[in-house]
Amino acid sequence: MARHDIVEELARHKAVEQIVERVARKADKATRDDLVQTVYTIMLTYPAERIEGMNDRGELPFWIVAVTRNQYNGGPLARQLRSFSARCESLYTRAGEERFTDEG
Repeated sequence: MARHDIVEELARHKAVEQIVERVARKADKATRDDLVQTVYTIMLTYPAERIEGMNDRGELPFWIVAVTRNQYNGGPLARQLRSFSARCESLYTRAGEERFTDEG
């Protein structure tokens, strides 16, 4: 089966989405959606023969879990999310958190 067909089959069965739900269960929906998109992008840019070989040997789900964990815990997406969180926190600190309460 060709890489495109493998990815299409995974998308149809929402296999990557299910893996992301398990790996990043504490993350919000937007983060999980970004993570799903990142995993699909990695799959589509990874060498086709490697994806096809892993699929033939039944290793592809384990590879997807590994990629998902790496991206969520320390990959570019994780760094981007930590950076965004830090910037938001500094905005709250500068503006004064009391300003963002129901009373303010």
